[in-house]
Amino acid sequence: MLFKKKKNNKAGFAALAGWLIGSLLCLLPNLSYADYPLSSLHGKIVLNEVLTKQSGGNTIAENDEFIELYNAGTAAINLTQLRLMDGNLFTNELDGTVGSITGNTSPFSFTCTGAQVCEGSTLLPPKAYAVVWVGQKGVNTNAPQASFQAWLRMAPKLNDSGDDLWLYEQTANGLVLVDYLSFGSGSGINNNPPTLWNTAYNNALNSAAKGQSISLSPNGQLSSSACWETSTSGNASSTCSAYLPTLDSDNVGTRLTSVASKNTSLHSISGRVFHDANVNGLDDNEAGLAQVTVALYDTANANCRTTRTDALGRYRFSDLNNGSYTVYEAASHSACPPVAQDPTGYLSSSANQHSLSINNQSLSQINFADLRLPSFTQSNSRVIQPHSVAMHPHQFKAYTSGTVSFRVLDELADPALPWSNQLFLDLNCNQALEGSDLPIPTSIPVTANETVCLLVKVISPADVSSGAQYTLNVQSEFVWGDGSLLGIAPLQTLSDLTKVSASVQGAGNLVLTKSVWNITSNSAGTVARPGEVLRYSLDYSNNGNGRLNDLVLHDTLPAFTNLVALPQCLITPSSLGSCQVKVQDDALTWTFSGALLAGERGRVAFEVQVQ
Repeated sequence: MLFKKKKNNKAGFAALAGWLIGSLLCLLPNLSYADYPLSSLHGKIVLNEVLTKQSGGNTIAENDEFIELYNAGTAAINLTQLRLMDGNLFTNELDGTVGSITGNTSPFSFTCTGAQVCEGSTLLPPKAYAVVWVGQKGVNTNAPQASFQAWLRMAPKLNDSGDDLWLYEQTANGLVLVDYLSFGSGSGINNNPPTLWNTAYNNALNSAAKGQSISLSPNGQLSSSACWETSTSGNASSTCSAYLPTLDSDNVGTRLTSVASKNTSLHSISGRVFHDANVNGLDDNEAGLAQVTVALYDTANANCRTTRTDALGRYRFSDLNNGSYTVYEAASHSACPPVAQDPTGYLSSSANQHSLSINNQSLSQINFADLRLPSFTQSNSRVIQPHSVAMHPHQFKAYTSGTVSFRVLDELADPALPWSNQLFLDLNCNQALEGSDLPIPTSIPVTANETVCLLVKVISPADVSSGAQYTLNVQSEFVWGDGSLLGIAPLQTLSDLTKVSASVQGAGNLVLTKSVWNITSNSAGTVARPGEVLRYSLDYSNNGNGRLNDLVLHDTLPAFTNLVALPQCLITPSSLGSCQVKVQDDALTWTFSGALLAGERGRVAFEVQVQ
């Protein structure tokens, strides 16, 4: 029959030994239980976690009681010099053969004998774990990540009502104490060392449920009764000055332990960087922004670390002590303290730095909300006859909810003749003016990812001569959401050029389309920062039914940019012959020697660096 251990009656030799020790203590009044000799290994290897109440039944096979040791030092420790016992070997207060974890009056020496089983190296490296299972090896009583394991092959031995554990070192001069813990009350507590343990905390530790261990916080620290708690309970948070929450990393049933792994982890700060599509500054499960740099500044130590958001926009800083911190969005890797800034192509709808204090807790949902700037494309050039119509198509795309309005400004006719223009909504985005297309209203409400297409209708004067031209700018103004969160309305401006050429009458019709790409950020070039490189492309085509002679393309460098290299002739139809490039100040010219036949198309380009 198997029994839960009971304390013996201290009879026989134990009683005699107790009497002798008591007599010696009377003869040596300066000696007390506080004077148990202390090992030089004290604080270097610690009792770190104990499962005092097995999760299963009372058989050897069901018993998953364990005692975990942790090497908190900097050098490997020979386990065979240690002795582990649930009894006081100094005063010979032992649990006999029925109640002892070894089943006899001898401590476990980390050298297995009889039915005991040992695995792993008895030389325990720094920051490594040794686990002594009281029961037998099984699926639920195995921690492969431990450097050393032993199975004593006993039925449950740790008293549910109260017990203690003693870790000794065997030296040439006898036993010395390495570490101690106790829980609960009763005869299972064997004259504890009061300088190492305050039994006032024992009742709280005895509140562990079946399968719930008691753990030291922080993991591996110099053992203190004020810093032990039932795992995951948080009971030691008000008594332990360096407290960290204890963890449950056990995947066996409902067992609450962190056997052979860290009892605790330092604190963390985490959150998301997300696209605030509904413009309310809150994370409503919107899409995250990947690869955004987030920086953490440790105020007390004046140091920084950075990370990048993952595919879901998430970031985390781990292993943080109590203290004051500031988290910055999109900060430079090199600056410390960092400088907050919006991600390229975005505007923040929340603060892009947060000052925080960690006080025995991790912080989550430290989020950054960003608005993707709308896109407005593209600048156009058309060649028409006198008293005819040119259509300049444009597309506006909103990535958040809001309201957009458009207007024409900066009109310039050369020579000064009465040209006319009008803005229309291109409802089906086919770049052609149809009966269903109406003049653009004052403002247009849009939802996230909605596209608005528009046409600029230009009419040339009847008496205009060949070579005349007319330029205008089309400007979009976007209000974020309902306008209450952000007062900044981004303005974007495109240019449309209309030229008159008598040589195109009844023949070819030149269509020019201009686009821009940000090479540095590999994104649309509607937004660029100083130092970034932009590529401007001019696509030309003849959509008429005749040839275009004497083709010359003109462009100018955008303000606040520098030309990176000579402009390029990227695609040139064979009928156009040679393509010659000329740069004079900010003016760029591409001259072709042949003719552009009906249906043919080509492309030229140039690259600039933003000042």
